[in-house]
Formats: sequence, structure tokens, C-alpha cells
Amino acid sequence: MTRARETSENARQAKAWVVFNGSTGTQGQDNVTINSSFNVASVTDRATGRYTVNFETAMANTNYSAVGMCGNGAGSNITNTHGVMQDDVITTNSFGVKSSTLNADYDKVYISVQFFGD
Repeated sequence: MTRARETSENARQAKAWVVFNGSTGTQGQDNVTINSSFNVASVTDRATGRYTVNFETAMANTNYSAVGMCGNGAGSNITNTHGVMQDDVITTNSFGVKSSTLNADYDKVYISVQFFGD
């Protein structure tokens, strides 16, 4: 099995990242509230718990890595199972994100995703 290995310092830095409030926005529009970001132009609300992160500068290819987490915000019930995962969209210009509670799509107050790659 052959695998590509990047050893440069640049490969160890996030190419994009975003922290957004998934409970804001209007379905079908790019108006989800972004709290902080790097190389992210907008976040599209596609449906309950489903978003598309749109990059300002495209990734070199679709072989990038995404890491994320989500929650209900400060002081929330921490006993719930929260999930964030890739959903439908993976291009050099955008990445689909799905957030859930107990395996049901859910608009989370806190969603954070980081992207690493070429």
C-alpha cells in the first residue's frame, strides 16, 4: 500500500477553520452566523443540522482532512450524545457538515470544524 506523506511545516497548519452557530440562518441561504474563521467565506444552511462550509481559497484537491466537534453551548445538558460528520458535499471549494443529537439531525449552537490538506 502506498500513501502520500507530507513533511513540510505548511502541511501541519490548518488550511481553513470555522466556528459557527448552527441554530442561526435561513435554509437555502449563506447566512449562518460565523463566530470566527480562517479561509471560510460563508456557511450555507441546507436543512436542519446540515450545512455547507464554503472556502475563500480552494483546497488543492479533495484529499483533505476535516475534524470537528459540536455542542449546545455553555451550561447545556452535557449528557446528550452530540455528533458532527461529513455530509454529502466534499469538493475543493466546499465541505458538507452534519450535526446531530442522539442520531437525529439537530441545529447546534456551537459547531467547530478544521481542515488540513494540500
